[in-house]
Amino acid sequence: MDQLTRNQKTIRSIAQLLLALKPGDRLPPIQAINRQVEVGVGTVQKALSVLTSSKAVAITARGHMGSFVESLDYALLWGFAGHGPIKLLLPYLDAVEFKGLSEGIDITFEQHGTRARIDHRQGAASRMSSVRAGEHDACIVSGLAFQRGPDSGGLEAVALEKVDYYQAGSVVVLTREVALRAPLRIGYDPTSLDHYLLTRSEFPEGTVDQIAVPCPYGHLLSALLAGAIDCGIWHRVDIGISFDLLPIVARPPEREETLALLRECKIACLVFRKDRLDVGNLLGLIDAQTIQAAQIAARQESAEHMETLSKLIGAPRV
Repeated sequence: MDQLTRNQKTIRSIAQLLLALKPGDRLPPIQAINRQVEVGVGTVQKALSVLTSSKAVAITARGHMGSFVESLDYALLWGFAGHGPIKLLLPYLDAVEFKGLSEGIDITFEQHGTRARIDHRQGAASRMSSVRAGEHDACIVSGLAFQRGPDSGGLEAVALEKVDYYQAGSVVVLTREVALRAPLRIGYDPTSLDHYLLTRSEFPEGTVDQIAVPCPYGHLLSALLAGAIDCGIWHRVDIGISFDLLPIVARPPEREETLALLRECKIACLVFRKDRLDVGNLLGLIDAQTIQAAQIAARQESAEHMETLSKLIGAPRV
C-alpha cells in the first residue's frame, strides 16, 4: 500500500469519526485515534491537518484538558468520509406537501455543497424498514406513523417544525354520489399505517351496516368510481382533472378521535437509525424554512393549475 492511499484511508476514517461529534465535544487523544485507524501518529496528524485546513473541522487545544471541536462542516466531512449522496426515502410525489418536501430537501443540500438521492415508496412501515436495514440513510413519515407504528424500534425521529406532512384540510372522506346500500363498504389500506388508523377511527369497528374492504391507497379513487367500495379516507392529490367532474362527494372527517390523529399526521418527521450519529448530524443541515417555501410554491402551482381547469370547464373552483 503506498503513502497516498494510506493517507486517503486515514482521512476517510477520521472524517467518519468526526461526523459523529458535535461542536464542544472533546476530540479523542491522538494516540486513541491512532489505535482506532491503525496507522502511525504522524499519519493521523497529517490527516487532521488536511481536514482543518479545508475548514471541515476547527479544533481548539485546551492544555491538559485536551483538544475540543470548535466547529464542524458536516457536508464537507460527509464527502471526505467517502460517502455518496445521502439516501432518503419519501412518499410518492402525488401531493403538494410531498413535492415541497422533496424540492426543499434538494435545495438545502445543494446550498451546503452536497447532494441527496431521493427515492419514493408508499407506506411508512416499509420506508422505516428500509432505513433499519441500511438500504436508505433516512426517511420521512408522519408523526402519527412514527409514534404509533410497531416498527420504530432502533430508530430516531426529528420533527421538522412547521413543515406539513399532511396540510390542514387535505384529508377528506370520499363517498360515492349514487344511492348507497347497506352494508357500507369502507376502503382501507392495511399497508399504510396512517390510512389504517384514520379509517379505523372515522369508521369504528363493530359499527352496524358497514364492512371494511382492503384497498391499496393509490387505487382508492378508482375503486370508488368503479363501485368496488362506497367510501374511504383520502389525502388530496393532483389527479389531473377537476374534482367537480367526479360523481364523488368530499367531506371533512367528523369524529374527535380522527381530528386528534390528523394533528399527529400533520407533523413531518425525519427518521434515521439511532446508531447513525453521522446521518443525524448531516440531517441537521435541513432547513425547515426552505421546505416551507417549497411547499408554499407547490401549493400555489397546484392552485393555478386548478384555476386553469376551472376556467376551461366553467366549473367553480374546488
